[in-house]
Amino acid sequence: MWSVYTFPDGLRVSGTFVDGLLQGPARELYPCDLLVQREWRDGSPVKSGSGTLTYPDGTTYQGALVDGQPQGDGQLCTAAGVVCSGQFVAGAAHGMAVQRMPNGEVFVGGFRGGRRDGAGTFTFLSGEQVKGVWVDGVFHHAVDSI
Repeated sequence: MWSVYTFPDGLRVSGTFVDGLLQGPARELYPCDLLVQREWRDGSPVKSGSGTLTYPDGTTYQGALVDGQPQGDGQLCTAAGVVCSGQFVAGAAHGMAVQRMPNGEVFVGGFRGGRRDGAGTFTFLSGEQVKGVWVDGVFHHAVDSI
């Protein structure tokens, strides 16, 4: 039976309870308005797997989760319309990813800690491309090929 349980710290969990334990897909709504949708087994959230996070500002993440954080392949869509698809580590884009801006511009390349870092190609709406190296989110220098 689908039910809602509110923990003393304000966390609200809704899902199916079997013998008093949450089982299967569930929704966790934290006091800070973070919404997590993932599997529960024997009354505890599954530590690894896939799920959806919805942040208070409207940003969503769908993909692999470890301990409730983005970890592995996933897609982050910000409230501003920026979409980042690729590898995530400890909650942020890390490794190769594709970042699409709301105006149609695209960056394909390396990320570290959620910022452009390493080799990449930025494609403007006009189709013009800039190939280069980014360091900590800032364009550093151009290169001939990636």
